[in-house]
Amino acid sequence: MIPQPIDPHKIERARTERFDCWFASGWRTAVEPLLDRDPEHWAEWQQVKHSTVRTIYRGELDDGHGGRVPVHLKLFRAVRLSDRARDALGGSRSTREFANLLGAIGRGIRCVEPVAAGTLVGTLGSRSFLLTRTCPGRAMPRHGFSATDAAAAGALLRCAHDAGLHARDLHPGNLLVHPDGGAVLLDLTSALLAEPLDSAHRARALAFFCLDLDGNLRDRTAQQLRARYGAPPELVAAAVQIGRRLRARALESFGRRAFRNCRSTAIERAPRQPRIYLHTGARDLWDDARAALAALDGWTPLKSGRRGAVYLEGNLAVKARTAADARRLFRAAYWLQFAGVPAATPVALWTFQRRGAAAARRLPF
Repeated sequence: MIPQPIDPHKIERARTERFDCWFASGWRTAVEPLLDRDPEHWAEWQQVKHSTVRTIYRGELDDGHGGRVPVHLKLFRAVRLSDRARDALGGSRSTREFANLLGAIGRGIRCVEPVAAGTLVGTLGSRSFLLTRTCPGRAMPRHGFSATDAAAAGALLRCAHDAGLHARDLHPGNLLVHPDGGAVLLDLTSALLAEPLDSAHRARALAFFCLDLDGNLRDRTAQQLRARYGAPPELVAAAVQIGRRLRARALESFGRRAFRNCRSTAIERAPRQPRIYLHTGARDLWDDARAALAALDGWTPLKSGRRGAVYLEGNLAVKARTAADARRLFRAAYWLQFAGVPAATPVALWTFQRRGAAAARRLPF
């Protein structure tokens, strides 16, 4: 039986050729069957988020008694040199967050329950992962709080700051509103557990948390947050001043970002897909052209030579060439038709990885 809640002092470790993992007490037998498979084959798991550094899945584990336990799995990207350097210098992101969650639970901070963390070897290499038990609730809005949401956030922030949770980037998106009305922490990747926060760190943390509010900590929707946190006037004033500086810096960086090459922030290099360009003068053959060009490799050519091959299929005649030559053929056929020269009507152009094919309407002879 999986315990509830978990004991932060009882964890175990397992190493195999497929994974190196830390398990919370009672979860090893439920998690190991999942780790024995490659992440690319987790067809029954639903992808709920995909960002530049992590992918989050939702699924279920067997509890050992015929029941199912809902869990979330965070799979960190590890395909770039920056990812490997980050893990080498600061330790695995998943095990660091696993330790932070256990430490937060030990200090009485309400957060999601960690299940397992470590590294998993798959077709994409070694990747860091974190498995947590799914917590019911809804996401907390970032641009305006209801009275109950603000009160829940204020109570959680006060508890976290008094317990020594230093999280410089904690924002409402890291919180979940539980059905009982309380707030739950979701993400502690970059957090640090130390001494209780002093007034300067509290002001900075509150300013960042309320950064999307027009009045920052003085915003009318943050009234209950201030009340439940117990923020004195001098702390509110300091947070508002810090919030103004943060917003000013954000505007400067936004201006630079508008003229910056943002390929470095792309999620991952997207796999190339075949491209098909269709000519509006042959709409009746579009479906035939799509189907025929997708199965081009399975055709038997009418003739072939040094420059490519010629295929006849139904009402289509297709010339397979390099991508550049296929573009020239398609462009020439288009301009011949535009000029009124009797010639075969161009239908479609297909290109993929330096290969190409130009399809035209088959002439009746």
